[in-house]
Amino acid sequence: MTDIMERGSDVRDDATSTASSSLIWPFLVLAAVAAAQAFGVLTSPPDRDMGHLQKIMYAHVPAAWNAFLAFVVVLAGSVMYLWKREEKWDLLAASAAEVAAVLTALTIALGSIWGRPTWGV
Repeated sequence: MTDIMERGSDVRDDATSTASSSLIWPFLVLAAVAAAQAFGVLTSPPDRDMGHLQKIMYAHVPAAWNAFLAFVVVLAGSVMYLWKREEKWDLLAASAAEVAAVLTALTIALGSIWGRPTWGV
């Protein structure tokens, strides 16, 4: 009987350590991406024509690409909802649409910030 109780506690400890280690990976990846972005912005030389203003493209272009990707997810989720009539696909499409709207707004804002001094508009 004690052997069964000991094994039960080992299983719980394994599950807890696995759960806690799986929760830390997203934060480590996010920190690595943020560090890489900061390294790129801080160490790259200014552009000959635009100077440091060109570095806004390091955020503008990825925001635009990810907005397009989010709209592709909206399309896929919407098609799957129309085909399968399962609510999970509709929720996926709605969630992706929110992300796409935010990224599109970010893209437009960053493009405006870059365009004004570049084109003198």
